[in-house]
Amino acid sequence: MTEIKRITMTEDEFYEKFHPKMNRFFQNPEDCPFGGAMYETYGREEKHIDTLAQCPNCKRSVWTIIEAEGNMYYVSGWHLVNRFGYIVTEELVEEGLEIEVSLQTIAETAEMIYNNEGSAAVYNYANQLIAEGNKDITYYSCNPCEAETPHLDGNCLICGQ
Repeated sequence: MTEIKRITMTEDEFYEKFHPKMNRFFQNPEDCPFGGAMYETYGREEKHIDTLAQCPNCKRSVWTIIEAEGNMYYVSGWHLVNRFGYIVTEELVEEGLEIEVSLQTIAETAEMIYNNEGSAAVYNYANQLIAEGNKDITYYSCNPCEAETPHLDGNCLICGQ
């Protein structure tokens, strides 16, 4: 059995790497959510996604838009739980890789984590992003926090200052 590697990426990284295709059932992309790329979870659009999900290669181009705990994500693959819609991309996800794309900024995610789980969880989140190759997060001394904290664009991810 192949081990699944799970990674996260930003929305910008997702669009740069995977290039969503326009929903083939809409003439005018402005009539379709997510910049014209979203497929619905019912009717002919769902049937199209179901067909792609059965094809060994095509299924690696399917992403599920998920809503969980008030947050939106793209998750590689075809999923049913908490699904909001689907996206099909030009590039395929590498075999054995599962990708989660938060549709929030890193700072928004850090604030949510802080509010729900506290500062230690924000440190863990920042360290995970750094381990995955994020070079924009650095540690600096933060006066309000009175500690060395993760920063993004000069702002502390713990206190926001």
